Amino acid sequence: MKTKEMVCPACGNTEINEKMKKCPNCGFKLSKPIYKKWWFWTVIVIGVLIIAGAGSNSGSGSSTNNSREYSKVEIQQMIDDLDENALKAENTYKNVYVEITGKIANFDSSGSYITVEAINAGEWNLDTIMCYIKNEEQLKYLLEKSKGDRVTIKGKIVSVGEFLGYSLDIDSIE
Repeated sequence: MKTKEMVCPACGNTEINEKMKKCPNCGFKLSKPIYKKWWFWTVIVIGVLIIAGAGSNSGSGSSTNNSREYSKVEIQQMIDDLDENALKAENTYKNVYVEITGKIANFDSSGSYITVEAINAGEWNLDTIMCYIKNEEQLKYLLEKSKGDRVTIKGKIVSVGEFLGYSLDIDSIE
């Protein structure tokens, strides 16, 4: 079997076998090109696996609102559940994605949140759900609305309490 010969990068000697460690003419230390070393390919394979794994995780981690399941819940039912047993209401609703329909009860002047109440709530009703505005699109939509307007909100219940009621992070509002 014939071995390949190479050129010494230091002195230009052409009588070098690729298996030699040093140039016989000048003593220059010869080494394999980096792409012929086992560890180079190991690093490449690991890098590709990490990138492939990160790509598949980012797809599932940044799920869109369209693929998320929202449970349709009546606001009055949520209020009744909270009045009946706050602990049970927290276990039922906290960190749950819900779709609620109600009327706007109040606007926060700083644009941080709105409160929403049941459609059939009376004029002096204090049982509302605090809905936190998350982006400019939602804020612009709400600037065109008035107290008493009907809205449907999809979002995540982030807190439940017997005094402050429910807090919801808005994903979408119509």
